[in-house]
Amino acid sequence: SPTTVRDIPITIVGQEELTDRGLMVIQLSEDSVDLRISGRKKTLMNLNRSNITLELDVSTITTEGEHTLSCRYDTVGSDSVSISDWDDLRVTVTVARQETKEIPVRGEFIGTEAENCLAGTVTTNPDTVEVTGPAETLEGISYALASVGGKEISSTLTETTSVVLMGEDGTPADRQNVTVSTETVEVTVPVRQ
Repeated sequence: SPTTVRDIPITIVGQEELTDRGLMVIQLSEDSVDLRISGRKKTLMNLNRSNITLELDVSTITTEGEHTLSCRYDTVGSDSVSISDWDDLRVTVTVARQETKEIPVRGEFIGTEAENCLAGTVTTNPDTVEVTGPAETLEGISYALASVGGKEISSTLTETTSVVLMGEDGTPADRQNVTVSTETVEVTVPVRQ
């Protein structure tokens, strides 16, 4: 009788080809699948999610939208097992147009100056970063915010901090499926007395 192996993770392969076409995977209908497998009892007893691999090859996709593909499966070190229901291997992939754009980094000092000290113009290094992701999501991202401070400063402060991607309205933007060329920047707050 068939046995079910649950929550076998799916590995996506072939993403480089998609990137070359200006596309990217933004969603899978599921991240793991349950497989019903039949075979010799001894073999089935040894099967678990760590010795079954599932690969979803997306290299053949050439257009945006939803595509239903079947995973390739491999059972490590086991002879003659068969999949009871091939539908278990079917997964829907959502693909979107991928773009890269350059956005400015805005440094912000949120601390306080010591008495008789004046903070000057905040600078960042780098002063721009590249964001890569679904074209539609990138439209909602207008700059990267790098905030430092919180303490009283009396001399020039240089600190490495992580960036927050912001929308035009000054609230954090949706950054799902978005990667940034660098997640951290160096912020300098010049202080003169």
